[in-house]
Amino acid sequence: AASCLRMGANVVICPEGDSTTTEKSPLRFRPGAFQLAVYHQPEPLIVPVAVANFDKKLTRTTTCAVVHEPFKLSQVVADPSDERALVDFINGDLYPRFAQWVREAADLADAGTAQGASPDA
Repeated sequence: AASCLRMGANVVICPEGDSTTTEKSPLRFRPGAFQLAVYHQPEPLIVPVAVANFDKKLTRTTTCAVVHEPFKLSQVVADPSDERALVDFINGDLYPRFAQWVREAADLADAGTAQGASPDA
């Protein structure tokens, strides 16, 4: 991932380190993706993307992604290299908001399904 960032490529990382159903999402965040951002120069933007129904058959559901405002860790954590401060941000601030964003994506997907939207349309 670091070499991709050095080449200027975007990197998509699931901070949970695993996948689960929409109903159980998100799992606990792991700090690795955030630590990658801390030690990379120039500091990359983190773009939160919450996805719903990615775990279902595409022909039987509507999937939805909600993209939120990009940020740099240095904008939200006084000292991102302070591991305790970083973990406090991840668990105490970002994770609860991300859980709400997953619910938002699920609600939007449900509304799309209720309005007759389908992947076949």
